[in-house]
This record gives sequence, C-alpha cells and structure tokens, in this order.
Amino acid sequence: MDVDHHNPLLKPPHRNNYTNLLLSTRHCNGKKGKRWPTPEQKKLGLRFLNPCEEQDYGTHIFEDPTTFELWGETPAGCYHTRYLDLNAVHLVRERKRRHELRVLKKTPCLVTPKKLDGEVRAGLAAFNEELELMIRPIPQKTKPPPP
Repeated sequence: MDVDHHNPLLKPPHRNNYTNLLLSTRHCNGKKGKRWPTPEQKKLGLRFLNPCEEQDYGTHIFEDPTTFELWGETPAGCYHTRYLDLNAVHLVRERKRRHELRVLKKTPCLVTPKKLDGEVRAGLAAFNEELELMIRPIPQKTKPPPP
C-alpha cells in the first residue's frame, strides 16, 4: 500500500494536508501518477472519487456479477475506474476468486463431530482468514449494453 496525494497538483503546505492523503494500492497510485482532470473535464463531471468524502462503490462504481469487472455508472465513476486501471487482470482475478470462495463458504458440507478435528478446524480458520484479506465485496450490478 502507498499513501496517495488525492490531488497531486496541490502545492505545499496543502499538498500534505491530512485531507489530501489517502491509502492506495501501489498499482492504482502508479496508474494515477500526477494525473488530474483538466477544468474542461471537471465541467463534464470527470474526476477522481474521494472515498473519504463520498460513497464510491455502490454509487459511482459497480462490479459486474459475471465478468467481475468494475464499471462506472457516473462520469466520475467511469473516469476513476479507467485511470486507476481498476480492471487490471490481477484485480479482476482477485474479485473472481473472492466470489468463488464466498460461494464455497456458503456450500453445505457434511461434517460430523468426529471429522471436526484440529486439522479441519485449522483449515477452516485459514480459509476464513484468507477470505478476509481479499478485496471487500463491491455492490454488483449488470453492466448495461452500450447505447
């Protein structure tokens, strides 16, 4: 993880204000770099979302339940998704894996008290721990077809 300057164009002393610093993955921070929307883009609603000030997932950005790709429902969501490369192969793969593990977790299995020995308990604990470390669930919504 990196500390990202939400608006990288701010000059000191505002650049390092707490409200301008966000936690970011190295991937997203590197993709964003010093990019910031132009005044013309801002007029069109194109901007980076600030998750400390607004709801991003479930409002601006959704996850397609079939492809596990993210898509923006608003101009800001589209801009944010595109320029932070939120559909990079490794991120889509992790969202798909998270989905598969959550489905597996809900799948009933027959376990008798005799089968629930230390090894099985340790395996279940490791499974749950791995699932908790993954990308948090993102509200899903099927992406509409292009106009």
